[in-house]
Amino acid sequence: MFIEFIQYLVSEYVMEVREYQKSDINGIKLLHKEFEKEFFNDFPTMSDGGHWESELTHHDSSMLEDGKFWVMENEGEIIGFVGIQVVGENTAELIRMRVKRKFRRQGLGKQLLSMAEKYCRELKKRRIELHTAKRLVIARRMYEKNGYKLYSEQEIPMPFKFTMMSYYKDLDV
Repeated sequence: MFIEFIQYLVSEYVMEVREYQKSDINGIKLLHKEFEKEFFNDFPTMSDGGHWESELTHHDSSMLEDGKFWVMENEGEIIGFVGIQVVGENTAELIRMRVKRKFRRQGLGKQLLSMAEKYCRELKKRRIELHTAKRLVIARRMYEKNGYKLYSEQEIPMPFKFTMMSYYKDLDV
């Protein structure tokens, strides 16, 4: 079955990836707030955490009943996370992938993505889908370099400009 704990040596850092635990919630919230401030500071509805805040508190319950959520740590600090949600008989969705700014562009996102894909293969899922904001250009490039194909670009009706990009990748199982 799937390895629950993985260690990576990147540069001078040792990264540990493990399954989410209830005690991780504050570190996850902190990283998410940093992410929001960096990329969505101009979105008025994001400032209070919105539905994402309540979604974060449910990682250990029904939201991931048929999936998993992992955190990446460096010296006890959560510096990344990713989740997989089963959405159909043959399909899973990559959810909430984040890497702390200081640790980006070192292959950590790719490591999280590879781990999530491996888990999906073990579940015999044939497709992974994900949804991301158009403004997350570097993340979208990473997905595309790793074989994800754009299948939808949709303007979301909000009081501010928001474009959702949807990708998929077919897996060999």
